[in-house]
Amino acid sequence: MKKVFFRIHQILGLAIGLLISLICLTGAILVFEDECRELASPQLYFVSDPPVQARLEPSEVVERINRTLEDDAVARITVPSDTTRNYVVQLQRGDKSLYVNPYTATVAGQRGKRDGFFGDVMRLHRWLLDGSRTWGKAIVGYGVLLFIFILISGIVIWVPKSVKNLKQHFQIKTKASRQRMWYDSHRSLGIYLAIPLLILCITGLNWSFPWWRSGLYGLFGTQFNSSKSGKTEEKKELVSISYLAWQEVFRRLEAQHPSYRQITLENGEASVAEQFTWGNPRASEKYRFDQRTGEITEHTPYTEQPRQQKVRGWIYAVHVGSWGGWFIKSITFLVALLGATLPLTGYYIYWVKRKQRKKKKQGS
Repeated sequence: MKKVFFRIHQILGLAIGLLISLICLTGAILVFEDECRELASPQLYFVSDPPVQARLEPSEVVERINRTLEDDAVARITVPSDTTRNYVVQLQRGDKSLYVNPYTATVAGQRGKRDGFFGDVMRLHRWLLDGSRTWGKAIVGYGVLLFIFILISGIVIWVPKSVKNLKQHFQIKTKASRQRMWYDSHRSLGIYLAIPLLILCITGLNWSFPWWRSGLYGLFGTQFNSSKSGKTEEKKELVSISYLAWQEVFRRLEAQHPSYRQITLENGEASVAEQFTWGNPRASEKYRFDQRTGEITEHTPYTEQPRQQKVRGWIYAVHVGSWGGWFIKSITFLVALLGATLPLTGYYIYWVKRKQRKKKKQGS
């Protein structure tokens, strides 16, 4: 039986090893995307020299921003509790976010979700830079699916014949020959990484195949409902919004949630995200309000929100390691980075064994 699994492991590994290394490496890079962006462009996210006075009211910031716009208007503003961070403003047209100084209402800069280096890495990770998101998405999806079979077959191959050899299968003999060291690293490192990599594969396929996503959501007793409509219009009609009510809503929510991380306001809706340590980082309290008076008309705590929304947030959090702060993110980064080396050590082992077989044939 092990011979069958070994052949599956070897053939699939040789066929898609480089693809798996690429997916794992790009995934590792993306784990700390937000942190790296902030380090690379601190002026975009932070106020360089925060003044002593209080920040401008969100409604006033929105009003000043709207004055500078010719054919657009503010759709949403996110106010962080950290007074050294800039406000984030989304417009009704376009997909770029404006980063606004909360003391002067000047725009520090803007960026889209997939701008720059990390945008390219994301497109490589998910679609192999395929702009149509068809063949590239399919190759990545089926590659990850086959990687699951590689990992499962690797676990079966790893299982020792007796309990006495169990400890040896977990160790890497650094004092042995180079060939033995690479073999041990592939086998031992592979078993340590197998389960975490399986989790990353299972959650990652959520973005590759609708049938996989349906099954994954079904495991948690819900179903996936896309919030996106089929085609997006090239130019959206501007919506008339009463921004004066936003300030009243912000004051009330700030008083109700003194430990908030950020408050987001938009047309008749608001959300409050608390300070995050462990759990679903996308969890938030949802509110609806009267656009004329700012009166809160509806409140939906996170615990009462649809299960589908919670599952969506958790799948993303588990896949990128954001559910456990820096500690889990670091582990996810290492798992993905070391996972990228497994196909390479596998190629090396195959090359060495093939070379040895040739020598034996020549010698005989």
